[in-house]
Amino acid sequence: MLTALVPGAAIIRAEPLVKILCLQVEETTTGYVRSGMLRKVISLGVGFFAALGVMQILSGFPLHYILLPGYLLVLGMMFMCSQLFIGIAFDSCTVSTGPMIITFVMALATGLAEVLEEFDPLMD
Repeated sequence: MLTALVPGAAIIRAEPLVKILCLQVEETTTGYVRSGMLRKVISLGVGFFAALGVMQILSGFPLHYILLPGYLLVLGMMFMCSQLFIGIAFDSCTVSTGPMIITFVMALATGLAEVLEEFDPLMD
């Protein structure tokens, strides 16, 4: 799991678009949301879900067991916060799925499924 969590978090910390977004969010919220804190939250979230993806490949449980509760939680939280934070959340998701992290996650998942005999790299 650490082979996905640590590099996933580190790659997001190095992503230039995340740095720009965090600075713009800090400027827009007049310092209420700190740039450094937002970068840490985004990088830990991406690292956590990269590790969760590795766990899903290793255990073989269906992907919708992760996605459905996550989407329901996010949709429920959208009704309890301001429009500004909803925009920040969606922008953070868009920026964190940039070319650096997608390349890493796809290579990690494909390589892991290739090495393990019972998995198919195209399906997993």
